[in-house]
Amino acid sequence: MGSPDPEATPPKCRVRQSVAQIPRVRPGAMKLGCAILCLLTAKAVAKTIRIDVGSSGKSFSPDTVTADKGDVLEFHFSKSKHSVVAGDYDKGCSPQSQGGFYSGMLQAKGNNPSIFQVTVENTDPIFFYCSAGSHCQGGMVGAVNPSSDKSLATYKDHSKSSGSNVSPDAPYGGKVLKEGEVDNSATATTGPGPSQTKDNTGAGAGLRASVGIVAGLAAGAAAFLV
Repeated sequence: MGSPDPEATPPKCRVRQSVAQIPRVRPGAMKLGCAILCLLTAKAVAKTIRIDVGSSGKSFSPDTVTADKGDVLEFHFSKSKHSVVAGDYDKGCSPQSQGGFYSGMLQAKGNNPSIFQVTVENTDPIFFYCSAGSHCQGGMVGAVNPSSDKSLATYKDHSKSSGSNVSPDAPYGGKVLKEGEVDNSATATTGPGPSQTKDNTGAGAGLRASVGIVAGLAAGAAAFLV
């Protein structure tokens, strides 16, 4: 027998794979993965909206904001004592009869502001006021998603003519952050203040990282149920 020719072309090998051997994703698993992806992506893009309380006198700054469902209203309290209450649109300086929120009387501790967070549940108009003293009657009110039918100007008029400024008995409907506590669920911050630039700088990277994690979780869930 002669020696093999080193320059000879090796025989071609064919690999056959039946259709049955190709992994398939079950429809139920795909739907679950998509649902997880949509849910967590919505959480990743939710924004935190900063509202300063009393930083420039008896006022909210800004006094009008636009928010989507899932966004977080973040009230930053200055050294003067104030509160924020979700108000009844038709009854100035009075709390909502159902739902809403109340921060309690808060003020900054040293150089650290007190912070009260509220998660927006829908895009309906929300009106709020400060229940300290006669601040509400003096125009310390604000609005989230005001409309042509329910405007901040009209709510201010209702508040100015109110005979009382009502404070609920105890805080509800939100969360007071402890000193040094950070909410890592937010990916962007809007509103005035020196922290806006810092928060917005990291927003893009945080969003990309969150979306990447979300995609991995969705893919893992789908693979697990195959």
